[in-house]
Amino acid sequence: MTWCDKLASQPSVGFQLEPFYGGNETILTQLAPIMATWGTPEKPEFSVTPQDAFRIDIQRENGFLYSFDASKASVQFQHRMQLKAVSGGLPVAQLITSPKVFTSLLGDATEMLIESTLLLPEVGRRHVTRIGVVSTTTVSQADLPPGIQRLMDYVGRPWDGKIEGFNMNLTATIHENDDMRERCIHRIVKPEEEDAMLTIVFDWQRFMKKKAIPVTRRELERACEATQKAALEYFEELAVGNAFDEAA
Repeated sequence: MTWCDKLASQPSVGFQLEPFYGGNETILTQLAPIMATWGTPEKPEFSVTPQDAFRIDIQRENGFLYSFDASKASVQFQHRMQLKAVSGGLPVAQLITSPKVFTSLLGDATEMLIESTLLLPEVGRRHVTRIGVVSTTTVSQADLPPGIQRLMDYVGRPWDGKIEGFNMNLTATIHENDDMRERCIHRIVKPEEEDAMLTIVFDWQRFMKKKAIPVTRRELERACEATQKAALEYFEELAVGNAFDEAA
């Protein structure tokens, strides 16, 4: 079990593709075959929000949010709640999304992303040039993985660790060769309120420098398997924290 599983992190996965400026109506038309399977004719289990002429978001009731624009496609999972009526009392909040762990939800999101990407306009002529895997975690400081705590301790040294709040963004190249470059955007937000939860976002990305990925099921599945393995290994390294141990 990974640290992301233990801390109930929520995943996102995304592709950057060669652009096609067909507009959001074209995207919706292409996605109609799978959208027709979400719910029933009487009750569609999704809502559509056009963001601009080229971007559209589709929120499913199961917690998965699809986002598409001229050059990007992504699927993100977010837990959802609804109020349930109680006889003679106040309504109570009820979780309506799956309580699966991070790695299982990531697998679901990846399958949904591949399925929808294969339907996008002009996919036969387009390629994937970047794959991203994101972990978003809400956690108390007492439950932080040791590596993240070490990073916060290191950053807080000039003030003897007496940091009341911060919003830290670090973007770093992890690995690079002739074929690809990997980087991660690390964001840690600590509100000033003493008992407030921290938000930790790791946005891992692999850029294809030479050979972009054809939009076929086989090639996308192969690429996603490799990139997710690398991303999860990096997330574990961050959580363990040996990179922040000066004695190591």
